[in-house]
Amino acid sequence: MSSPDSTIAGSRSGFASLAVWNHLAQFSEEQQVRQAAEVLRIAEYTAERLRSLSVRLQERGEPWAEDGIEVGHGGHALSVWFQRPRAEIARKYSLACVPLNLGGRRHDYSHVYVMPHVTQRLIDELLDDLSRPGAWAGGTGTAGPPGVRRPARRCPAPSATGRRGGRA
Repeated sequence: MSSPDSTIAGSRSGFASLAVWNHLAQFSEEQQVRQAAEVLRIAEYTAERLRSLSVRLQERGEPWAEDGIEVGHGGHALSVWFQRPRAEIARKYSLACVPLNLGGRRHDYSHVYVMPHVTQRLIDELLDDLSRPGAWAGGTGTAGPPGVRRPARRCPAPSATGRRGGRA
């Protein structure tokens, strides 16, 4: 949108259409409905677990998360966003990272897109790592000690395989 077309004569790759057709051909409508309901359930589970973690971090005064962590999830959405944790955790779980400028202040967020390969067990592993002391130390989210300017950090660089980590 609002950008020049860089494809030959406005053409698009047919691969996406083939991938959708392949999925539709492999799974019945009932299986697809069950799969959609399961990924929505896991997205809601992820958001609820992150909100519970936020309360625990606030209660224990976790450095860089003394005020809890910001968590967002819209109804019927497969994405869950939250304050960005340490780079090691973002890399381990291939968390997508997005810096936003809100009111002249940088806020760094990570987000999880729940797809069929993202299991509740994987979410539990992520939350276990996020609940460990130091998981948020040095993060560049919005919470943190007053008057302490956090160093600007970027999202983890892609590995040699081109992926940003290797988990979720």
